[in-house]
Amino acid sequence: MYDCNTSAFAAVFAPTVQLHGHRDGCFVMWPASTYKAILQERQSPKSLGAVRADEILFMDLVSDAMAFVKVRVQIAAREFVDYLTWHRIESRWLFTSKGPRASTSGPAAVRSGPDGAHPGLSA
Repeated sequence: MYDCNTSAFAAVFAPTVQLHGHRDGCFVMWPASTYKAILQERQSPKSLGAVRADEILFMDLVSDAMAFVKVRVQIAAREFVDYLTWHRIESRWLFTSKGPRASTSGPAAVRSGPDGAHPGLSA
């Protein structure tokens, strides 16, 4: 969340959302309350004037109530590739899990095919 404005948190994330990933070399799992508190406490990249770029890399609509989404978000020198699980809950689409991968070494090499290519991305 680029602006760290958590007033829209419930419109994007299910109350049961979990964030899974590695931080400081350790695997972590944050429930919604922890992730929201982290966002509330940090200085927003927006307030620092950080450049932002977003791209949907892949979306797989599994059913009329579930989808998988892969996005790339660049904020300043950091690039994130997130894998998100999206569910329709009571007529609203909400993220129920988030698996981010951060890099500070420039654009991440996003590869998924047997030949190393990712559909929709140029090398």
